Amino acid sequence: MVLQFDPRYLTTIVLVGFVGLLVVLYNNLVLKPKRIRSKLSNQGINGPTPTFLLGNIREIMKACQLIIKTTSSKSPSVVEVPHLHDAAPLTLPYLNTWKQKYGQVFLFSIGNNQILYVDKPEILRDIVTCTSMDLGKPTYIKKELRPLLGQGLLTSNGTTWAGQRKILAPEFYMEKVKEMMTIIAESANSLLNQWNSIIEAQNGNADIKVDDYLKKFSADVISKACFGRDYSKGQEIFSKVVALQKLMSKSSFSVMILGMR
Repeated sequence: MVLQFDPRYLTTIVLVGFVGLLVVLYNNLVLKPKRIRSKLSNQGINGPTPTFLLGNIREIMKACQLIIKTTSSKSPSVVEVPHLHDAAPLTLPYLNTWKQKYGQVFLFSIGNNQILYVDKPEILRDIVTCTSMDLGKPTYIKKELRPLLGQGLLTSNGTTWAGQRKILAPEFYMEKVKEMMTIIAESANSLLNQWNSIIEAQNGNADIKVDDYLKKFSADVISKACFGRDYSKGQEIFSKVVALQKLMSKSSFSVMILGMR
């Protein structure tokens, strides 16, 4: 007995598969973002109009380029931060602009991911204390950051999140916080001493790339608080974490922009 395959069936299968792919893409790239924005708009939450696939990335890039151009054309002594310790207008100029235009709660897009910006303490309090499965961490955080963060507070929802929070709560008691402040002060003094040494070695005038130093400062505080030892002794662990972060960012960037999850 010889079975014969009709080529027309293959054409039909390919056509059905192609149509199905188009339906999935249309739902994820057009309908889903539109539904989210419509629901929030009905609640009075608006924001900048996104473009297809890119969302508000172009506006973000333009704002960042403008602030870089403005600050780089001035000497460090001329650059002014509007409010004491308020660096947001310089570091996140697009959020500051949208906040002034749309209020303390607004919506913007990174690719097709809709991001809700909230700057109201009472709403933030409700969000961080909510254990409902209906409100929690976005799917992409749970999936993409799981290899790095595991199933902890930053990636969990519902009862799992509540259990993690209960375990960690004692670490934020006042006595523990005071101990943490001592560790932070010690690490900060060490960092400032390093900078002073660099400046003195260059006759009082030195350019310091603070990014790497601040990363080591954060790692030093975490290492001392969690493991009772300084960054230098746990440097291998932190270097592996940084390498993992870079790999994950490369593999997930295109997926994040498209919002395909």
